[in-house]
Amino acid sequence: SECLFFFALRMSTTYPSFGVSAAASTIAPNGRRQTVTVYTYDPTHENCDLLTTDKASIVMEDKPLGSGGVSQAYRIWFEQSPGEWGPMRVAKKYKYKMGFADDFRVCQMGNNLAQNFNAAVQKLPTNLPRINFLLWNEVIGFDDDYYSVEDFLPGHFTKYNNIFGAHEKVPITPEDTVNCSLAAAFSHFTWIASGYNHIILDVQGVGSIYTDVAVVSRKQGQFGYTDTGPDNIQNFFTDHACNSVCKALQLEQFDGENPLPEPKPREQPADKKILDNEKEWVFVEDDGSVHRYDPDTLEAIREALKLGHNLVKIVVGLVTHHIIDLDAMTHFSVTTGDTYKLDEMRVVEKQEKEKQAPVLQVQLDDEKWHCYAAGFQEEVMAVVREGKPRATLQMCGRDYEFDFERMIQYNTETRKERPIRFVEYHDA
Repeated sequence: SECLFFFALRMSTTYPSFGVSAAASTIAPNGRRQTVTVYTYDPTHENCDLLTTDKASIVMEDKPLGSGGVSQAYRIWFEQSPGEWGPMRVAKKYKYKMGFADDFRVCQMGNNLAQNFNAAVQKLPTNLPRINFLLWNEVIGFDDDYYSVEDFLPGHFTKYNNIFGAHEKVPITPEDTVNCSLAAAFSHFTWIASGYNHIILDVQGVGSIYTDVAVVSRKQGQFGYTDTGPDNIQNFFTDHACNSVCKALQLEQFDGENPLPEPKPREQPADKKILDNEKEWVFVEDDGSVHRYDPDTLEAIREALKLGHNLVKIVVGLVTHHIIDLDAMTHFSVTTGDTYKLDEMRVVEKQEKEKQAPVLQVQLDDEKWHCYAAGFQEEVMAVVREGKPRATLQMCGRDYEFDFERMIQYNTETRKERPIRFVEYHDA
């Protein structure tokens, strides 16, 4: 079971590239020339989750490179300077306007699971290739539609299985055999790693670099249009015979003819005091710095524990961006693909009668008060401690003016004002 929690967090994200090199060409590509708006996709942003970066000139082929159940892919070139064109890339047009948001979310989930899979495979006495995902955060808009833009993968593109659980690729060469085994084992692994909640299917790409996968769950549609539901999880295991990678990883075997196992129950934390507010959760970053969760997130975590839920989802709009797993004791960022493991998710004793610093909140369109992210809180309090009545601070790539006399947040781009307030939280 899950506890849904609506809250906005701030982040910066970089993505690796596995596509072609960025060498320019003076040969004009064939296709329709178009002026487009280029966006950076930031799922924490409140206005359509898109941040305008620039205008660009592109050429896009009229006929799609390929079509799937949700999107069509087109070859595309950006004009880097007059007469010079960048490398071929791929633009995906979705069958529903904001389809890129679901695609982004699923891609990040797949990438996170791939990193866990790679870590498990590295312990084996084999030389298997790493699984990588083609990640992106760029979107172009024109003709009242959006296209996600990603690198083009050179090589033979292969679909290893589909959203209905069937294995599509029949290995022919030794390399095919390795890649097919790896893809099937990866899907198998994701079912177990999710605690029998969902599986990565529709695995496809070039070699072990994947794109356009699907998350198929117990609840059809939970992860978008390509989430075809539990029957197709069973189909996968009906069609799947554990291969050498599955066996080397000692993956639990499943019979698709039998009902799906129940999701793994959350183990009760050994320290029961967490339920009575005598302890608090903190988030430990990669550099070792320790930060408290904001009070709203703490409240959501404690409420989830009291109700016996094992997941706290941090949701912006309709898209999940962070998942706190109280069973596995991990914090997973859907947006960046990062997972903070057990030794990075700690519980610390509170000081008796400790008074926390005031927390800044903003009232959004839902008329509810929401806390800003912890890092931004620190920026605000630094300004307040200096005694400044006003300040301009950057959040999600935009400038916001804060008036601490009128208690107003002002968006300099949209010119929208929102009320803000300080709230003090005391220990129990």
